[in-house]
Amino acid sequence: MNLRKILLTSVFAILAALPGSSLHAAEPGASVYLPNMHGKSLTTPVAWGASNNVVFVGIGGNYPSPYTSDADGAAVAGFGVGDPVKNLGLQVALVSLDLTEWKEYSMSLHLSRNLTKTTAVGVGAESIMLTSGGDSDKSYYIVFS
Repeated sequence: MNLRKILLTSVFAILAALPGSSLHAAEPGASVYLPNMHGKSLTTPVAWGASNNVVFVGIGGNYPSPYTSDADGAAVAGFGVGDPVKNLGLQVALVSLDLTEWKEYSMSLHLSRNLTKTTAVGVGAESIMLTSGGDSDKSYYIVFS
């Protein structure tokens, strides 16, 4: 077994063994809203992830894109399952990287565990190419928020 598999297996085991918290959404009208089960970020890893059978979609872009005078954009669709308060939540996202021809796709996976009402830890992988193309390499992360 290689080192990466050992590390990821160890992190998942630690996350699953952590005790649950009493996380809940703030009441409407409250001045502070705590993290909830909805997806939080498309490109920058955060510890919280979608969970509890949430489905999400998004689209975005910019003009001009960095390092070019062309427009660029991406679309995402995904879902979250599990319960990061009681054990673990899993977020899976399918990303279209080319909105003009719709032929470059990647996916991301994010496993999360809420530690308290306001903190969580997550591990994941993004830019897992499902087709040829794309302009970034696959990356792995561990994040605390």
